[in-house]
Amino acid sequence: MTDPVVETTAGRVRGRHVSRGVLRFAGVPYADPTGGENRFRPARPRTPWPGIQDASDFAAVAPQHVPLADARQRGDEMSEDCLTVNVWTSSLEGRRPVIVWFHGGGFAAGAAHDAHSDGTALARTGDVVIVSVTHRLGLLGFLNLEGLSSDEFVGSANVGVLDLVAALTWIRDNISAFGGDPDAVTIHGHSGGGGKVAALCAIPSARGLFRRAAIHGGPPFGFKHNATAHDTAQRALALLGIPTAQPERLRDVSVEQLLAAQWDLGVRGHPGPDGMRFAPTFATSAMPEDPYTSFAAGAGSDIDLMIGTALDESRVAAFAQPAYLSGAEISDDDLIRRLQPGFDDPADAERIVTAYRAFAPDLGNVDLFFAVTSDQFRVRSLRLADAKHRGDGRPSWVYVCAANQDKPHRAFHGIEMPLFFNNTTGSTPARTVATALSSELVAFAYGELAASATWGEYTPSCPDQLVIDDRSLATVRAPWSERVGLWDDTPVTARTDPWTTLWRAPE
Repeated sequence: MTDPVVETTAGRVRGRHVSRGVLRFAGVPYADPTGGENRFRPARPRTPWPGIQDASDFAAVAPQHVPLADARQRGDEMSEDCLTVNVWTSSLEGRRPVIVWFHGGGFAAGAAHDAHSDGTALARTGDVVIVSVTHRLGLLGFLNLEGLSSDEFVGSANVGVLDLVAALTWIRDNISAFGGDPDAVTIHGHSGGGGKVAALCAIPSARGLFRRAAIHGGPPFGFKHNATAHDTAQRALALLGIPTAQPERLRDVSVEQLLAAQWDLGVRGHPGPDGMRFAPTFATSAMPEDPYTSFAAGAGSDIDLMIGTALDESRVAAFAQPAYLSGAEISDDDLIRRLQPGFDDPADAERIVTAYRAFAPDLGNVDLFFAVTSDQFRVRSLRLADAKHRGDGRPSWVYVCAANQDKPHRAFHGIEMPLFFNNTTGSTPARTVATALSSELVAFAYGELAASATWGEYTPSCPDQLVIDDRSLATVRAPWSERVGLWDDTPVTARTDPWTTLWRAPE
């Protein structure tokens, strides 16, 4: 069987047949390398190459500190030459909707290829084109040098998400050669990937490059204001011995030294008190407002929104700290301290704890900690959908995944993603749910979810939400509304970070 070859705007690429009629083109460059003169600058179009470039296997991941179950265990290389896309398609003919995946890992870690987000099954069963994107992370993606010397670093605070704009531009210009429709692009991501989707909804230069957006377990939080990000940049420069007025000297610093400075600033490839220090930055040239404000002002008027969370998001921490499952407890004072970083006003943490104790008096402090931090995800997601409705008067599609309730980790962070990708290989009920849920995502990409007999539309006055469990999908009016109602009049904005203390071991 002859390997497929496609002509892109920068040259030809050769992919491969991967499974039952699906073609994959891996590691296709969408922009030039970002080292040297291009470091901390918005991505530039890829310089054309001669001949045919091999696209049979995945390319390098972005430089990062790698946690345990991660890229190095898969054998991935790291490189500043990491701006690539992976494409799965069932045919090079036709015009299918395009679903673009942004990986998780906060804004400092992760890779565009792993087992749960492999696009093969969805490309085959859904008749869609799947694209995943590698982009700059951490200090290399979000160091705010704007205004420190000259205009040469305009956009530096957000080059990690501006890379995604460059990738979407590449998709607009090239995806028809892979059998995709550039006018029917859906972006979606989980966790940090969901945050990236939210950021793109607030970035003016991204408008018109996608029609639909899905945010899974990643409502915007941990975003930085321009001034806060400037302070971090100045600390990084000091660690590297570079005067604030000479940021151009960063071009001569090795990637290893930059990652060492990132480590010293507390950004180490996993959640923690400083894990979101490098993140999308608003009040900047690229992102004037945060996503909540942008949506409320009408920025989403030409975007369909899907958004949802797992019911027990933060119980994922028990994978890293098994003591949480063995009866360990935390003190009342420690509970409040752990919760405070997730609130705009730290004093609200104690008030919310009091409300939860009255609502569920039998909860111990560890379970209460998980309940509050998990519900933060739902509250933030619902408020983003509400903000969009204020801005454009249109409904969204909201879900909550409540699967796995009979297991210790319950419906933890990310449990729904293999279902959306139709990559579940477990029991027959799980495969049935995956088939149904992935079909709903495909219907969303086709612009047909409004006709779904399963998933009702959400508005603030009619808060229908899709509830996903181990055996079925069903629309429910305002599920778990009593818990959500405990947050009335409590502000939580994109600046605060409910994950900050989650990975600390119980004391």
